[in-house]
Order: sequence, then C-alpha cells, then structure tokens
Amino acid sequence: MNLRPMSLSTATRPAASSTANFDRVARPFRWMEYLTFGSALWRCRTHFLSELKSCRNALILGDGDGRFTAALLAANPQLNVDAVDSSAAMLRLLTQRARTAAPDASTRLRTHHADALAYVHDLPKELSRQV
Repeated sequence: MNLRPMSLSTATRPAASSTANFDRVARPFRWMEYLTFGSALWRCRTHFLSELKSCRNALILGDGDGRFTAALLAANPQLNVDAVDSSAAMLRLLTQRARTAAPDASTRLRTHHADALAYVHDLPKELSRQV
C-alpha cells in the first residue's frame, strides 16, 4: 500500500478516466433527489435567485438536469449562462428545461460537455478572475 502524500496538483485534479458519468441517472435524477432530500435541496438551490437579478454572466458547474439553470434564466432575462457538465444526457435535459423556461435561452445559454475541474483550470486568466 502506497501512503505517500499526493502533490496538491494531483490531489485537486482527478485523472481523466475518473470523471464521473451521470448519463444513466439523468432521467430519474429529479425523483432520486426528491426521494432523498424532499424539497429542501430545491429551496436551498433557489433561495437567493432574487439577489442575482443584476448579474449578467454566470458559470454553472454540474447543475445536473438543469432545473436551477432554467429557473435562473427565467428569473433574470438579461443573464448569459455557461453551463459545464460531464454528462451529455444531463446537458440535453438542461437545454430542454432552459428553453421551456426562457424562450430566448438558445441565445443566452452555452453548454460545455467537460469535466468541471479541467474546464475551470483551462479558463483564460482574465476570464477566471471574473468567475
């Protein structure tokens, strides 16, 4: 057994092969969440939506099936969103929900099928300071 401490860069960035894939749970995700947490997680997730009305850009990492992104786009008609998820199925659900909640979502939402840690790490320096 190797008990050597990992370097910070190794500890904070998982290997590409260890990226979680949530495609299989994309459809039942909402009900699994509800059965586990009831409505508490949703209330926490949306509690501060009204305070984000002056925001113009958002980076959302791993929203899952997109219920929060859809609510955020609906609550703030001037917001542009970049949504990053490692699951293509979750991103499809996110896009569908966003378009239903905000008809102009196709112009305000950009999705990125990527590991969130790798995506944030690869952001240009000037952009990462804004996030």
